[in-house]
Amino acid sequence: MIIRNPVYIKEVRASNRSHRQISVFLIFNGLLAIAGLYVLGKIIRGMNQEDVVNYSMILQLYMILVTMECSMLFLVLPGLTAGSISGEREKRTFDSMVSTLLTPLSIVWGKLLAVMATVFILLISSLPVLSLVFIFGGIRYADILISIGGMFILSFYIASAGICFSAWGNRSLVSAIVSYSFLFFVTGGTLLISRLTQILGLESDAVLVMGEQAIPWYHYFLLCNPIFTFYALLNMQVGSRDAVLSFISYQNEYQSNAVTEHWIFISLMVQTIMAVIFLWIAIQGIKNKR
Repeated sequence: MIIRNPVYIKEVRASNRSHRQISVFLIFNGLLAIAGLYVLGKIIRGMNQEDVVNYSMILQLYMILVTMECSMLFLVLPGLTAGSISGEREKRTFDSMVSTLLTPLSIVWGKLLAVMATVFILLISSLPVLSLVFIFGGIRYADILISIGGMFILSFYIASAGICFSAWGNRSLVSAIVSYSFLFFVTGGTLLISRLTQILGLESDAVLVMGEQAIPWYHYFLLCNPIFTFYALLNMQVGSRDAVLSFISYQNEYQSNAVTEHWIFISLMVQTIMAVIFLWIAIQGIKNKR
């Protein structure tokens, strides 16, 4: 049971007494509120000038809010997970923790649950700000719930990677550097690989299928990119189902396939599998450090 995991209970109690977590909540929602009120102000000024509701601006407000929330969440996660296990070594509590009846699986699971509980609270606490999009209508409740659910699932992937690096690190600072390096590579690095190959003209040898170019294999690295997955999810909500193929194609004309047509589902599966692998590696790291 989740509530019976001693590591989870310990982490939750520590978080409830932590000023840092309160600061994270305030800054997170404060920045989101400032952005939301700024765009909302532009919408209202436009209405006063034209006497008509600009629904494209409301859609833009929604896109800005959820994209900003997703970006901030991903930037916060490595900081939350960096000291989850390496911090125990720095405080010299690691040996006492592993000398109990707790298994490495229980330790990793408890740490992960504590982080995901924080993510859940962050996402729920942002709902009042996200509700700004309902003032003029045009956005469904289901859209908000889908975005929140997508961010939660993608956070599981990033949190698992962070705990993995923390399990093998002896210092929280080193774990944080590795976690952020991984985050920047898997987001910015995969986008850079996809775009640079096109800009530098490295796709001239792409295979032709029924007169159209097949998508080169290196574009599928984007399946590991949580930001790109969320980009695909947002575009699906606004009715742009060809956004993935359009981005990958850039100046080419690639043929759509089963992967591009089901990109969101496949990328979520790939990232979930990677998360499980990271957690398994984390368990091995605790066993190795005992």
